[in-house]
Amino acid sequence: MSSTGSENSALAFVAILLLFVVLRIRRIINGTRISKARSIVFSIYYVAFAAILTATSFLNGVSENYVILYVAVGAVGFYAAYRVVNRRLIFWRGPDNSIYAKGGIIIYLIYVVALVARVAIDVIYVPSALTFTFTSSSSVSASTVLAEIVTDVLVAFGAGLLTARNFRLYQRYVGIEQGKETIPDSMPT
Repeated sequence: MSSTGSENSALAFVAILLLFVVLRIRRIINGTRISKARSIVFSIYYVAFAAILTATSFLNGVSENYVILYVAVGAVGFYAAYRVVNRRLIFWRGPDNSIYAKGGIIIYLIYVVALVARVAIDVIYVPSALTFTFTSSSSVSASTVLAEIVTDVLVAFGAGLLTARNFRLYQRYVGIEQGKETIPDSMPT
């Protein structure tokens, strides 16, 4: 009976995660009101969620030495997105005089694909990870550990990409507030 409860908890977690992902994708495509606080909070969320998700790998037999790889890959993702995403972001003022932005969807999709792959590995091969009742590392197969490493690298890369996107949003928002950049009064078509 407890495994059914654990399975239901895992399914509820995945359902909530997917709902959040769909809503964020819609907002990135259609545009969303931005602020300094939102940029910071979302960056913290993406990095924290990636860190928590990859931390479960260490409990399943992945060597702690991989944290260096994950941080390096996240930094590479940040640098790459920081250089590229600025040209993809579109800003405008809404009817309420708030600043809105859209763009950089490919960055979010990379993160989502990595996240879905990583969660799928936990759901299929390490279901106890989603219920926070971790198994010993000896019960996780070598191929599962390798799959976790690969998807953790992708999640770290995606978190770096999204953090850079939000950093650019923050920088541009500040520039708009200071009058260094002008934006249209309605969403560009």
